[in-house]
Amino acid sequence: MTASGTSCANTDSPARSNSSLAPCGTRRVQGVSASPGRDAFCVLPDATQITRHDMHQARTSVRRRRRCVGGTAAIAFLALTSISSEATGGAVLALEGGQAHLEVEDAPGLHSPTALTLSTWFRADKLHSWQSLLWKGDQPDRDPWKNREFGLFLNGGSVHISSTPVSRRHRGHLYLDTPRGAVQAGRWHHVAAVITSDVDGGAMRIYVDGELAASRPYDRSGIQDATGPLWIGGIPGQGVAFHGQVDEVQLWRRALTGDEIRARMAAPAVPDDPGLMAYYRFDETTVRGAVLDHTGRHHGRLVSGAYLRGAGGAVVAALPAITIPQAVPQTTTTTTTSSGPTTTTTTAPPAAAAAPALLAFAEVPGTSWISGEQADLVIQAIGSHDHEVRHEAVKLIPRLDPGRRTEAMRRAIKSHDSFVRRHAAGLLSQVEDAGAGDITQLALQHHDAQVRLVATRSLNLTHVIPTVPVVVLPVPAAVPSVPVRPAAPEWSSHRYEGWEHKWSAEGPDFWGLEQQGLLARYNRAEGLFLGWRQAREYQSQSGVANYGELGHGLASGAWRWQAGGELFTYYGPPTQSSHLAVLGVELHDLTDTQDGWLISEEENSAAAALLRRDYRDHYRRTGGSLYTSHNIGGVLQVGARWSRDRFESMDNNTDWALFGESWSDPAFRANPAIDEGDVINARADVQLDTRNQVGDPHRGWFINAYAERSGGVLGGDYRFKRYLLDLRRYQPMGTGTRLDLRLRGGTAKGDLPRQYVYRLGGLGSVRGYGFKAFAGDRSVLVNAQYWIDADSHWQDELPLDGLGLGVFFDAGAAWFAHDRSDPFTGFRDLALGVDTGPAWKRALGLAVGTADDGLRLEFARALDDDPGAIEPTSAGWSMTARISRAF
Repeated sequence: MTASGTSCANTDSPARSNSSLAPCGTRRVQGVSASPGRDAFCVLPDATQITRHDMHQARTSVRRRRRCVGGTAAIAFLALTSISSEATGGAVLALEGGQAHLEVEDAPGLHSPTALTLSTWFRADKLHSWQSLLWKGDQPDRDPWKNREFGLFLNGGSVHISSTPVSRRHRGHLYLDTPRGAVQAGRWHHVAAVITSDVDGGAMRIYVDGELAASRPYDRSGIQDATGPLWIGGIPGQGVAFHGQVDEVQLWRRALTGDEIRARMAAPAVPDDPGLMAYYRFDETTVRGAVLDHTGRHHGRLVSGAYLRGAGGAVVAALPAITIPQAVPQTTTTTTTSSGPTTTTTTAPPAAAAAPALLAFAEVPGTSWISGEQADLVIQAIGSHDHEVRHEAVKLIPRLDPGRRTEAMRRAIKSHDSFVRRHAAGLLSQVEDAGAGDITQLALQHHDAQVRLVATRSLNLTHVIPTVPVVVLPVPAAVPSVPVRPAAPEWSSHRYEGWEHKWSAEGPDFWGLEQQGLLARYNRAEGLFLGWRQAREYQSQSGVANYGELGHGLASGAWRWQAGGELFTYYGPPTQSSHLAVLGVELHDLTDTQDGWLISEEENSAAAALLRRDYRDHYRRTGGSLYTSHNIGGVLQVGARWSRDRFESMDNNTDWALFGESWSDPAFRANPAIDEGDVINARADVQLDTRNQVGDPHRGWFINAYAERSGGVLGGDYRFKRYLLDLRRYQPMGTGTRLDLRLRGGTAKGDLPRQYVYRLGGLGSVRGYGFKAFAGDRSVLVNAQYWIDADSHWQDELPLDGLGLGVFFDAGAAWFAHDRSDPFTGFRDLALGVDTGPAWKRALGLAVGTADDGLRLEFARALDDDPGAIEPTSAGWSMTARISRAF
């Protein structure tokens, strides 16, 4: 090569030195020159000594661009049209494990059926098994690991790419691994994964630092189109979080060649490059605070502590701008000329808190904490009137100086914004100063049940019930305050707690956690019931779990109890979540109900104690059972149970309510008699749960199926078969909106005991009709609700902070079949609308309440009348107050 001289001028000094950079003006590579008006790197005279690690270090070591005057200094492999985001004062995506990641909503433009290239720069702080760089699958509505469009992972020192071909949907993916040692901790690496699939065949290839590291054939049926979001840096709830920094993420709908990959390692892509689907440089956000996709199509959202880290250690949070009255922004410009540097400082008046923009927090050198005035800014942002500001600010609490976290946590937990206070409750374990006890007490006694629950989980407490104030006592130093966690990494045992109660009495998965501690409920059969529950705890890899409860009804004078034990074990590799297998036995004498799916015990107790309205029908159930269950990854559960029970009726034993007759019903409904006797049955149930949250889901499936056989060879006083299906879908429809759907059906063969008859009407089923107005041994229920979080949906255009609005439609039918030997009798007539068959009962309504749908008023109107109904249908509109979601 022939070199020519060149002279360079610095527009700014380097932010940090790097041995790979040499003074400018020593060498020019023949035939490679920068385009007019573009920048190029100045490199060492012997360019062959620069490693690919040095290449990225060089890109990220300069605070401002160097401009070569009168020539260029570059090598072919390092010819740049621009410099990386961190080199230009931009940022990288910083991830510190946990649940931190960048989320990009699913869109048709993110799918490529026949060819795909993923490329990114990354620096891993540590190398351990399974860290996710890029993932797009059917999650959270997924078989967790089989159906993936692509998954790019680090596995120790190896790079792993996996993808599901169309022909292998639900059967598993194809994968490829590089040899161990391909990447190292603490060093920048570039990785590109290429997948091709067409009629001529297919291939998978991995390039590490520009060199082909591994390849294999791929299926020719096409690449599976996944329905879930693109996640960068982690997969929520799966324990595969990335620890380190990510930069220059590119997704292509074509297969890049090795030469193209090497050319784009140093030269950022042009947003309109053919085939470029998405491009994240992490140096800009949109005006709403989303991380910018430079193609302009698929902007991302920082989640759970992920943040953008700029040059020199600046933390850049995607927040709209906030004005502090005393803050006076300054703009400083430094210009270097032949006569020397000239610096101009301009002081602008305080900005109005209006247009959203980036908010940067410069950190103290050598630390990662936000402190001083910048911490004040974060704490003020938590109380902002703008919900986006609040939501992003509370995510910065882990970045605050430890001495300032208590103040921020106190403000967050007292927030009127449910997202802010619940997110803060999940950070309680990170507060360690003198105010930690006060903050813990505040959270555990909060009026928001979700705050109490999240706080309980965060602190790993097992003795807190979310309905009774708890006094937290100091733990002696000699007693471990945190139970030993299971060996599998980053999964929480609470996912498996309370699994039996999700369907055993057709009850809802209310708050998803079996509570331990004081039991308290109120109903017309027992009056005030007080007791104690020992919850099952799976706090080791395998062992024995004991559980039970004991309590007394003050009005009934009866004791109720349960005692059980389980052999359990977790199994399966942590990269596929841990699975739980259980074999158990239990004995009981309980007050039970079939109405758990209509209303939670907490809400029913409140209605009974305040308004003399007990929506549950109660009976006594005495006996025992043997059971087994397999919980697969916290998503799929299958179980089987043999039980023998004695059923007895219960009478009303109290008529007390807090409010007088002017505010409540004059008397409780009579608790109906049941068919008493012995029931011996065998049953099987299956549950699929892909909801993103248990208490307040807005995405995912929740499906329960149940089959039971009683009598016959099993013995007992009753012979019947019973089948139940409950299918729910939670579908986001846009910003702050979702569609909730439920299909519930039940049928039977033989004569059902009265306590097992299906009943519909009123609260929790077909609203607008009399409560339990329709009954039968066959039933179908359809519910649809469109819900709007007004604050999120309309942003700041309307003063609707914390308000939710909804419209719903209910339809249901219940009937007794003439031919009880066929469990499908009547369903066809119902579907065809036969006049002599069962008829639908329909209702339409409106709802208004809190944004999280936890507290609301429902206004419903029946659209059909039935003079033969058990309870009369209300004329006109009816109103019901609820403190939990209908489903």
